Amino acid sequence: MRKLIASLLFCALALSASLSQAQDEQELDEKSQAFLDELKKIAEGEGSDEVYAKLVKMSDELIANAKPFGINEYRVVNTAGGFLLSRQEFDHATHIYKALKKASASVEGELGLQMVQVAEYSLENVKTAVAKLEMIGKPMEIAGTTVAGEEFSMEQYKGKIVLVDFWATWCGPCIAELPNVKANYEKYHEKGLEIVGISLDEAKKQAAVAKFIEERGINWVNLFSSDPEATGWTHPLATKYGVNAIPATFLIDREGNIMAMDVRGEQLGAKLEEVFADGK
Repeated sequence: MRKLIASLLFCALALSASLSQAQDEQELDEKSQAFLDELKKIAEGEGSDEVYAKLVKMSDELIANAKPFGINEYRVVNTAGGFLLSRQEFDHATHIYKALKKASASVEGELGLQMVQVAEYSLENVKTAVAKLEMIGKPMEIAGTTVAGEEFSMEQYKGKIVLVDFWATWCGPCIAELPNVKANYEKYHEKGLEIVGISLDEAKKQAAVAKFIEERGINWVNLFSSDPEATGWTHPLATKYGVNAIPATFLIDREGNIMAMDVRGEQLGAKLEEVFADGK
């Protein structure tokens, strides 16, 4: 978990730092560095309402005391927002991103516009995360056309455990995860596990996707949209279920309801072991 949090912190910091190439190498000032150091300590702890509220207060104070507000303050506070989002502290994360958006409006030029845009994007990510969390326990209706051109409906897998996997041939992490998905499929398929892949490749890549599936020995159903107006990120199922990053997985129970999301790596194996325990 700590490695995951550290990775999230690094990625968030890298994202905000990329706002201005001219300032990528700028050193953090003393207050911003102190804030980041404190945030790292918080990330290593268990967390609590009191701790998260303290982090939000620190963010507000750093923004308020910055004269003028600039990239340094944005970078570290944006990192705090990403950390809170990773802990599913949605209200606190929303507060931080709204504060960043407001403060960024005071920054002149292209840099200020970029800062506002990233804050808006982060707010949308919070909304998406909340919406996904609300999906737990609700039905997931999957239907469409396979890469081979056959019609498919989840009704075919009624009573099965189904892993729905949004992926693409251009997605490095998807390809890296493929051996793990295959291993779990081979281990649990006879016990009742099915997989439905949903390719987010462009419509013109249908033949390439079919070739990839054959070469990699992928033996489960894969859906594909050949409609140029509803392909890639605009695939109807991607928009319906708020998929804006891949790989994205949904684990469906025997009643057809979502029981887990974004289970990958060791988490996938552990969850399937739990699901199929005692021969269930």
